[in-house]
Amino acid sequence: MRTSFPGGTQEELAPGDYSITVGTGSPPNSGGTKGVDSVFGTITSTGGGRGSGSENDASNTGDGGAGGGGNPVGFRGNIPNTTPPQGAPGFSKGNPPAHPDQNTGGAGGGGGAGGSGGGTPGQPGTSPSITGGAGTSNSITGSAVTYAGGGGGGTNGMNWPGGGGGSGGGGSGAAGNGQGGDGSDGLGGGGGGGGGGAGANSGGDGGNGIIVARSPLTANITAAPGSNTISSQPDHKLITFNVSGTLTVDGYNE
Repeated sequence: MRTSFPGGTQEELAPGDYSITVGTGSPPNSGGTKGVDSVFGTITSTGGGRGSGSENDASNTGDGGAGGGGNPVGFRGNIPNTTPPQGAPGFSKGNPPAHPDQNTGGAGGGGGAGGSGGGTPGQPGTSPSITGGAGTSNSITGSAVTYAGGGGGGTNGMNWPGGGGGSGGGGSGAAGNGQGGDGSDGLGGGGGGGGGGAGANSGGDGGNGIIVARSPLTANITAAPGSNTISSQPDHKLITFNVSGTLTVDGYNE
């Protein structure tokens, strides 16, 4: 997750049309691809990394804005590097357990400040059910909303439940032959890991992202297509892009 609110550098938009990209989450059978980046002007929020699909997965295709959960090692977060960080690393699989059901896959890292959960980022988890990393809260809409929670890790058998999704729309991990929960659309939550007996494509879908911006009340602006909205607040206009589209700036009233 990337934000310039509050206190960050503002985008200055001259009259014209601006292409806005709202990132989509990666589906579980995507062949090892991360989520799609979201782009507004010069601000790019990198898509989250994919989750590991097998034992000893040492590729770097799980790196991303927030790292995907790895088996045996969690993938890197905040790739490319930004300040403040846009995401945390994914968690590693569980420690070799006394019970085979505890042999979990890793959970996804949270967006933004992210990084709470059942394991230390980049290290073996200590819990049989690893919770996804927490996302980041932001109040640009006028109330606090948490975005970009990591997906929970899945477990091998039915005696241990999958890990819960991280706050901010992360999907829950599954147990046994279960399908991981989907991440929440509009929050950019990570998909939960599938159960160990459910096959390679049993993870949940990553949630689609969202782009929220503020403009002066004096701005003459429109957003397309119609599922994207502009609303007038007491001291600003609130722009919400739920899908990719175009922001048109016609100018500013004196």
